[in-house]
Amino acid sequence: MIELITPILPEMILFFGACLILLLDVFQKCVTHLMSLSSVVLILCIVAIVLSVPDGVYYHNLFAISMFTRLFKIALLTLALFQSLATSTLIDKYALNKNEHTVMVLFLIVGACVMISANHLMLLYVGMEIQALAAYTLVVMQRKSEFSAEAGVKYFILGSLSSVLYLLGASYVYGSYNTLYLYEITTAMKAGSTAGVLGSILVICTFLFKIGSFPFHQWVPDVYQGAPTPSTSIISTLSKVTAIAVLLKLIVGLCSENKSLDINGMLSVIAILSMIVGAVVPISQTHMKRFLGYSSVGHAGFMLMGIVNIHAVGVSSIIVYVLIYSLTLMMTLICLMSLKDKREPDEESNDLALTKLEGLSQVRPKHAFMLAVCFLSMAGMPPLIGFFPKLLVLKYIISQGQMFLTVFAVITTVISLFYYLKVIKLMYIDMPAKQSIGPSMNVNMQLLWVFVPAVIIQLLGCYVPVLQTLYVQYVTPAAETLIIGSNGKNYS
Repeated sequence: MIELITPILPEMILFFGACLILLLDVFQKCVTHLMSLSSVVLILCIVAIVLSVPDGVYYHNLFAISMFTRLFKIALLTLALFQSLATSTLIDKYALNKNEHTVMVLFLIVGACVMISANHLMLLYVGMEIQALAAYTLVVMQRKSEFSAEAGVKYFILGSLSSVLYLLGASYVYGSYNTLYLYEITTAMKAGSTAGVLGSILVICTFLFKIGSFPFHQWVPDVYQGAPTPSTSIISTLSKVTAIAVLLKLIVGLCSENKSLDINGMLSVIAILSMIVGAVVPISQTHMKRFLGYSSVGHAGFMLMGIVNIHAVGVSSIIVYVLIYSLTLMMTLICLMSLKDKREPDEESNDLALTKLEGLSQVRPKHAFMLAVCFLSMAGMPPLIGFFPKLLVLKYIISQGQMFLTVFAVITTVISLFYYLKVIKLMYIDMPAKQSIGPSMNVNMQLLWVFVPAVIIQLLGCYVPVLQTLYVQYVTPAAETLIIGSNGKNYS
């Protein structure tokens, strides 16, 4: 019996932990520290992943465990733990039920873990729907906000359309190859099939939607802006990390052996257009979360470049990129949460106008410093840690002879640096006629979880050998298990 449940022990810990918190919230209203219980659940889950069963496939080849899946699951849980510890009191500012929010985050991670380990297209769909339902709930959790409701409806409708695309694509794949197991599809695709190619494209497009790349990016700024910021910090990071992990599995599994599908050309075009959107559109934005939403489209395009020619080096560069970017973005959003002074939803669509940041360095110097570090890191400025993944991706596409992509990547990076510096200028140089954000009365422990990682980001960026060691010891082997697994039964 124990051997039967061991492979899914992390998922079971998350699921029953979420159910326990939900029951305690319903029957024991006096319990006020359930977010601390969620942190314990996340830590136990990390321990279970580290001490889990050996790598392999389980439950009739439905569920795969490898270094690739372990790395992404631990990254997800670590990000969620960081968010939980940093925002346990900040969530109160948004008139959210703290315990319900915690439960939805745990259910979202359950779906994410199932997706990452899924070795079968239908199991992948089950995990995708678990995650999607939790994400929809997080967006609309601010019950009295019309902006939250509007964002939730948009997200639900467009998310449902992406699910339809996935099911249609999976049906084409099954009709062509008579299987939904990823490793069997990889082998069957060597023969080639028009319907199978179409199905593969539709399945891949589903996760291009999830990462918010062009032309599936329309939902990103609206949902980022309308959702309460604690929910935005989850959807923009955990969901994106999961989508990148699954997208890597699908592209390696569905396209590496398919000679009739020019996946490199398709991804190159999408990457270029995404980077253009992410470089140009944010310049005209007037609100912070909408600004971050459009800039995330550019980052999605940058990540897609690493999949060109499907090589372990490219895959490892994407892994580093999405993890560092997600951490930096989460820190930015947590800092925005700590700037909010009132419980009621903002009158400006649940978002912060950029003009309110004018003169922030005078009244909130720690917040201004934190935001400046995060923006420069997202822009890829050395010596900050955000420079490292951009360097890895650029080195990879240059080594693959993709000079056209390289030129676009450099140009759009320079343009994006302009709008990040524009926000920093607002905080440090521009002075408002009337200060919108007042000085902080006290510094609580939650802010330490924001500022300390900001310093760590800067120090790690300066001391590159540390990053290089982590990259070689953990990320590169994880990428290699994915590439090797796509050619055999033990699909990662």
